[in-house]
Amino acid sequence: MSTSPWTYTRNQRGGLMLLLLLLAGAYGLTRLSGPPGPEDYDHQDGELLAAAEQLRLAAASQSDKPANVREDFPFDPNTVSHRDLRRLGLSDRQATAWVRYREKRPFRTVEDISRLRVLHPDQASHLQNLAYLPPTVADPENRPAAAEVPAERFFFDPNTVSADSFRRLGFSERETNALLKYRSYRPVTFRQPEDLLRVSALDSQHLAAVLDLVRIAVQPSVEPAPAATPGKQTDTLVYVDINRATVVDWTQLPGIGPYRAERIVKYREALGGFATVAQVGTTYGLPDSVYTTIAPRLRGSPILRPLYINRLDANELARHPLLKRSTATVIVRYRENHGPFHSAEDLKKVRALSTENLSELLPYLNFDP
Repeated sequence: MSTSPWTYTRNQRGGLMLLLLLLAGAYGLTRLSGPPGPEDYDHQDGELLAAAEQLRLAAASQSDKPANVREDFPFDPNTVSHRDLRRLGLSDRQATAWVRYREKRPFRTVEDISRLRVLHPDQASHLQNLAYLPPTVADPENRPAAAEVPAERFFFDPNTVSADSFRRLGFSERETNALLKYRSYRPVTFRQPEDLLRVSALDSQHLAAVLDLVRIAVQPSVEPAPAATPGKQTDTLVYVDINRATVVDWTQLPGIGPYRAERIVKYREALGGFATVAQVGTTYGLPDSVYTTIAPRLRGSPILRPLYINRLDANELARHPLLKRSTATVIVRYRENHGPFHSAEDLKKVRALSTENLSELLPYLNFDP
C-alpha cells in the first residue's frame, strides 16, 4: 500500500502541534503587554528637572526684587517713567502699580504717594521728599509768586535784552512789558545804566541791585548830518541793525565786502542772533581793525531765535557755535536723568559747562518745557 505525501508520522504531528502552541503563546503575550510606552524621564533626570524648577522660580521672583543700587533724584510722580521708578528703588511690581494708579487718578500732591499700598511707609516717606509737582496755570494757588522766582545774574544791554532774559533777572512780567514799551519809542533809549531809573514801573530796589550788570554797547551818533553845501559831496553814515541786516546791508559798511558780509550773516544765523554789538567782532575772519571802524554804526536788537535747552536733542544743541558736541551730549544726559532745567543754577551742575561758557549762553537760553 502506497503512502500519501500529506500524511505525517506520529512524531511529526506532535512537533507541529508544539510549534503552533508556541506561536499562539507568543502572540498572546504581546497582546497582554501592549505597545511600548515612552521612557520615564521623571525618574531618570529628577535632579536636572529639580534644578530647572529652581531656575524658573528664581527668574519669576527676580522681576519683583527692588533695584540693587537705589538712586535719589527729583522727579514728577505724574510723568516719571517705569525705568526711573526702578532706579529710585522700587520693584518691578511696585513700579507697575505706580503707573497704573496715576493713569486712573493723577497725583495732586506729593502726599498722595502714601496711598499706594504696595509701598512700605518708609519707602513712601523717602519718595515724598524727592517728588515735586510743577505748578499749573489752571491752579493759581499753586503758581509761585514773582518774588519767589530765583533771580539770575548775567550781563545785559537794556536796549536789546529780550523779555525772557529780563524776566530771568528777577523782574515781573508787568515790569518787563513796561521796559519794552518804554524803549520802543526811540532807537537808542538807554545811554548809561542810570537811565533805567527813568522807567517808573521798575522796582528801584531790585534795579539798584542789577545796575552793575548793565553793559551798553557802543551806540551810533544820532546827530543830524550837516546840511549839504553846493558843489561839495557829504558823507552820509549808514547804520546797520545787527540782527536784521541782510548781506547787502552789511556791504554798505566800510571794510565789509560780500565775502565778509556773508560770513557775518551765517555766524548770526547759527547763533540765533547777536546778543550784543561786541559779539559781531567775534566773527571768524573779521579783522579787529575793521570791527573797530564799523562798531559805531552798528545797532543792537533782541535775539531772534532763543535756545530751548529743555526741548532740543544733542545734535540740535551741538549746532550752536557756543556748544561743543560733547558738552551738548552731557547736557541732554543730565536732563534725562534729573529732569528739565529751570534756571541757570540748574545748568551750573553740569560740570562739562564752564562758567565762562555759561555766561555767553545765558542771553540765548529759554527754559520753557
